[in-house]
Amino acid sequence: MRTTISIVAASTLLLATCACGGSRSTPAGGDLTAAPAMTTTAVARATRQPHGAVYEVTSDAPTALAVSWRSWREGGSLGVQEYASGPALPLRRSVPLPDDVAGTLSFALEAQAAEGATTITCRIVVDGVVRAVRTSAGEFSVANCYVR
Repeated sequence: MRTTISIVAASTLLLATCACGGSRSTPAGGDLTAAPAMTTTAVARATRQPHGAVYEVTSDAPTALAVSWRSWREGGSLGVQEYASGPALPLRRSVPLPDDVAGTLSFALEAQAAEGATTITCRIVVDGVVRAVRTSAGEFSVANCYVR
């Protein structure tokens, strides 16, 4: 008897909960509309991913002859520039960017293949999105990636 009462009470509670909270309300005379799309920066903040760029270089050779990468904002501020001579590959460098950057951000990556290499590839990822990929073939060839 006690089990039957418990089942009936639980069923009643479940039905009452579904009936009360199962519908969505809209503003008077309004329609439900989709939320506006989030920008890449907003998505990065919402998922707690750092706002920034990642520079990557790969090759069939164990090293590159030279690699340089840059980040800057139009007008020259927020500049980051680095150079590596003979770095081991694959190479991956992360550059964090402040959340409050405004204006046009640009990114560049140049990689020169070493002796004996048949290919070299550069790749720029901004806020988790691949923005540029380039491959160059041959010894001492140069792969250039640019994002604006």
